[in-house]
Amino acid sequence: MARIKGATFQAHHEQVWDDLTEALGGLLDEQGYDGFNLAHVAARAGIARNTIYNYAKDKASLVAKAAQLASRDVLERVDKIAAGPGPAPQRLADIAEVLMRSFTAPALRLMLHAPPDTVPQEVLELPEGPFAQVAAAVEKVVADGVAEGSFRPLADVPLTTHLLSGIVRAGADRMARRGADVEEVLPAVQELLLAALAPR
Repeated sequence: MARIKGATFQAHHEQVWDDLTEALGGLLDEQGYDGFNLAHVAARAGIARNTIYNYAKDKASLVAKAAQLASRDVLERVDKIAAGPGPAPQRLADIAEVLMRSFTAPALRLMLHAPPDTVPQEVLELPEGPFAQVAAAVEKVVADGVAEGSFRPLADVPLTTHLLSGIVRAGADRMARRGADVEEVLPAVQELLLAALAPR
């Protein structure tokens, strides 16, 4: 019989996800994405091998979902900024700040962004991962900026948003690989984002 990790089913479910996320973080750090399988994750998380399939169908889905759960607070803040008042350039700069500062937390840095080859990008861009939600929020801000005249007209907002994400990822990579401080990297990231969208 499976061991229950919480007083209620919901508490048990949340505790298992916490354990899975911690196990994934350790395995990714020690062995890289290709160095382990779901059986290794289950063993480290302290759950039965077959039970892990109740949480994800494969390793890619498990990593993407764990990344989203690990970043719930960050995603809520990004959505709030995107939906909030104020000019689009300030909202975009604020979203960049939230994302860049989130990378300083070891678990989020490992699970979400940097170094960028820790987890294949296509894994984290699965619908159950965090990037789809971040992309939707940024697309809204960019579209708002175009509509209000703060940003130049764009033929393809989703494509532009995807390209802008490269600036943020490059900043995260700078912090992860070279130990740069967020206070050093963030202003440059914000400046490049806004310059890329400035009216001509």
